[in-house]
Amino acid sequence: MLRLAFCLSDWLEPQETLLQMTDWPIFNDLEMDTFMQWRARHGLHAYIINAPGHLFSSGADRTARAELIMWLFTLNWEGYIFTASNEAFVWLADEIVEVTATTRRRADELDDLLAANDLEAEFWPTFPESGQA
Repeated sequence: MLRLAFCLSDWLEPQETLLQMTDWPIFNDLEMDTFMQWRARHGLHAYIINAPGHLFSSGADRTARAELIMWLFTLNWEGYIFTASNEAFVWLADEIVEVTATTRRRADELDDLLAANDLEAEFWPTFPESGQA
């Protein structure tokens, strides 16, 4: 999952992205305390219920973005990642990752990143017949 988190983080670069957590049903106090410390190190001090998202600026640290993606995987939380350009949308839940790319180019970029890291994905093309570059 760590390689996948870094692939997603790299694929989302260099755009501004919002990772919004929508469901965090299972956690214990130690996990939440550790998560809140991570958030504080990255400038967000509000409780998750009051601020369920984290905004990564353009060119943000790829490790920080990958760490937050890993939090969702590790704690079995649910969330969305939105890009400022609306070229990509990611849904993470229960070890499922659903990625929507608005262009074939963006889908191919992710496929190349996954292949370079010995990861695979299933793609269901939904691009217009005219083809988007």
